[in-house]
Amino acid sequence: MTDADEPMVIIEIGAEGGSITVVSRTSAEGVPEYSVRLRDQTLTFLAEDEVGTVIRSNTPWSER
Repeated sequence: MTDADEPMVIIEIGAEGGSITVVSRTSAEGVPEYSVRLRDQTLTFLAEDEVGTVIRSNTPWSER
């Protein structure tokens, strides 16, 4: 069993503009939980005077 603090990557889809990753972990109760991580870097490709930051988003852990 995987420790609840150590997520395991199920699938990662990456491209020039960012990535989407599905991760899994096992809760302390032994239940598999899943989360989706989004990294969008398209704002970093704008002109220097329009530079933005990387957008990062993680969904809450879910049993489904």
